[in-house]
Amino acid sequence: MLKRILSVVTVLFCMQLHATAQAKPEKFDFKFGSVSKEDFVLPADAIEKDANAFVICDKGYTEFVGNNKGWFSLRFKRKVRIKINNANGVDAADFKIYLYKSGSDIEKVMGLKAVSYNLEGDKIVETNLKSDQVFSDKYSKNRELKKFSVPGVKAGSLIDVTYEIESDFLGNLQPWEFQGEYPCYWSEYFVAFPSFFRYIHLSQGYQQFFYHNVSETRADYNIRVPSNGPMENAAGRMENVRESANVANTTWVMKNVPALKQEPFTSTLSNHIAKIDFQLSQYSFEGMPTQDRMARWSQVVTAYNGAESFGLNLYKNNGWLDDELKGVVAGTKDNTEKAKRIYKHLRDKYTCNSGGEFLTSNLKSVQKLKNGNVGDINLMLVAMLNHEGIKAVPVLLSTKEHGWVHDLYPLMDKYNYVVAQVPLDDKIVYLDATEPGLPFGVLPANCYNGQARIIAGEGPAVYFEADSIVEKKTSTFMLVLNDKKEWVGRFSSALGTYESLELRQRIKRKGIEAERNTITKAIPAEFKITEPGFENLDTSDNNIVVRYDITPVMEEDADVIYINPMLAEAYKDNPFASAERKYPVEMPYAFNEMFVASIQIPEGYVLDDKPKSSRVSLFESDGMFEYLISADDTRVEMRCKLQINKANFVAEEYEVLREFFTYVVKKQAETIVFKKKKA
Repeated sequence: MLKRILSVVTVLFCMQLHATAQAKPEKFDFKFGSVSKEDFVLPADAIEKDANAFVICDKGYTEFVGNNKGWFSLRFKRKVRIKINNANGVDAADFKIYLYKSGSDIEKVMGLKAVSYNLEGDKIVETNLKSDQVFSDKYSKNRELKKFSVPGVKAGSLIDVTYEIESDFLGNLQPWEFQGEYPCYWSEYFVAFPSFFRYIHLSQGYQQFFYHNVSETRADYNIRVPSNGPMENAAGRMENVRESANVANTTWVMKNVPALKQEPFTSTLSNHIAKIDFQLSQYSFEGMPTQDRMARWSQVVTAYNGAESFGLNLYKNNGWLDDELKGVVAGTKDNTEKAKRIYKHLRDKYTCNSGGEFLTSNLKSVQKLKNGNVGDINLMLVAMLNHEGIKAVPVLLSTKEHGWVHDLYPLMDKYNYVVAQVPLDDKIVYLDATEPGLPFGVLPANCYNGQARIIAGEGPAVYFEADSIVEKKTSTFMLVLNDKKEWVGRFSSALGTYESLELRQRIKRKGIEAERNTITKAIPAEFKITEPGFENLDTSDNNIVVRYDITPVMEEDADVIYINPMLAEAYKDNPFASAERKYPVEMPYAFNEMFVASIQIPEGYVLDDKPKSSRVSLFESDGMFEYLISADDTRVEMRCKLQINKANFVAEEYEVLREFFTYVVKKQAETIVFKKKKA
């Protein structure tokens, strides 16, 4: 898999790390609230100084502290200094702080301060953030959001921000992003890991650490516990307990980190940003057995299938479905036909209103309302199929915009979507009934994001790879002479599965006339077309065919006629415009596009010039472009084929991929030239 090649994933226990730093590492820091005129000047060796904003220094620090609940808490501190270079960079002054919550417990923000500095003549003017300029929002079921904008920010401003987060959730050790929308001169994160707790470290990205070091010290932790022993929650007299442990003081530094810029064909930048995450693996206290804190997939399956919000009622008799399904499956001859009927019923009669992999309430409520989130509808699909004797099971995955999951560890917050796995005859099909117009047995393109997990048995992995999808499109263009010796033409294009789905969705949103206008405007000025028609528009199991009549518009008795046979099907611009790219290209699928043209030479003209035939390969077997053209005294025949055999390309392949499409754009722009016969 591509991500296994590209993501630098390290799995290290905190007490097994070794020092990797230089003897006397370079250091860089700033004092919050202390600014001089010299601080408005970026470091001399900084890269990308002309960016809209520039992160000068961003530092984070996490330590474990004993609390009065008989346990430990996490204390995270951050301070950051940013220079706003121009008016387009003021968004760098917008901050969001995400706080984890469970039940009535929530992480706390403390010591929040933010200030902007502006040079006005020889004077530095400060503007401080006020408490009523900080806002709270609910972000998700388990997340709240604090957000604010540093006041007084304009082009040339310098801003300082600092805050702390105190958390009783040891499984939520703050991750650290070294890279972001703006370049960063110095990004540093420090964590003091006591030997009581072991964390898996997951790092990703393409930037090298400037400095990484682990040094070991000894520390005491004061914990307030009930007198009947640590880790008990009984009321009564409290006493102080001191726990000692070795501590792995771990520092990560990146210097001169470039901004991560959005490029075409990127699933989500969160897959490629330089960052480090942590997952609590074990507790280990002297005199006590080691406690594993990370579940195995078999345990996840048991927990999910026992949860009322997921699998508890999927496989029961569910007699309350009898009346609804009786008419749906009446007269079916086999399980395949039955599954197709149930799928179509849910897809067309139930409305999906949001994402989410869990039931918002319960299956009976979903049936009553006939709408719900992704989990509501696709878990209902599993329940309905099982009701009819088809042994469907749910599959958890992460969509492309949500990011990659980890291959080894059941990190459940990485999963955000559920589909159904259905055994039919001698094959397995995967279904998603939330997308109107989606054919049976086809998943939305954003589901093809690598590993997924079947929530049955031991929780085996299944892989949905974009490389496994091939989108095929065939277009034809015929231009012939009618009885009046006038050119008349016909265009037809059989779209692929996903292009058909996208077209249906656009027409549903904007109307069919808007789509017809879009097609008409895309046609070159030297042609005029009739109103485009759409075949199979209302039959989702068949791909759409677009057809229209087309007539050249040319100067009467012109000496020379130029025709580009590709019409609107040519690539006008290279989709890979950037000169370089630091992370992979992630197309939604592989594709095979065929365009065939047949042009009768007009009365009174001869063929004067035509493009040369050519064929080029992309990395021998990853793709090919073929442009074949031939002619005789009466007709010009052209066939153009563009085939890309895989969806994902690593960054090292980008330059060749870009040059390949540069050639495609240039070749498809070439014209056929007809010249008037000499008298």
